Amino acid sequence: MFVYLIYSAQTTIYLTRVRGRFWSFAPSRYVALATVGNAVIASIMGHLGILTAAVPAIVLLGTLVTVLVATFVLDEVKLWFFSKTAVFGEPGRIAATGGA
Repeated sequence: MFVYLIYSAQTTIYLTRVRGRFWSFAPSRYVALATVGNAVIASIMGHLGILTAAVPAIVLLGTLVTVLVATFVLDEVKLWFFSKTAVFGEPGRIAATGGA
């Protein structure tokens, strides 16, 4: 559970920082390093059982893959929502312009 929360929190940052697709605007070097660092440290802690129950590496990998797949799905939901509502102005503007 601990590692899942770290992975999902990191991907939430990328989902919410831009209006378009989450990869449409590269993060700063510091944000990218912090994300990778958090994921690596949490994975090590989870695998070794530091302050949490030990989790096999294959379960950690499955959790990471699941979170990444969910991130892409939620990005599509975000774009659909923005295209159907006037959250950022006229409906359809975000989807039609690719997020720019």
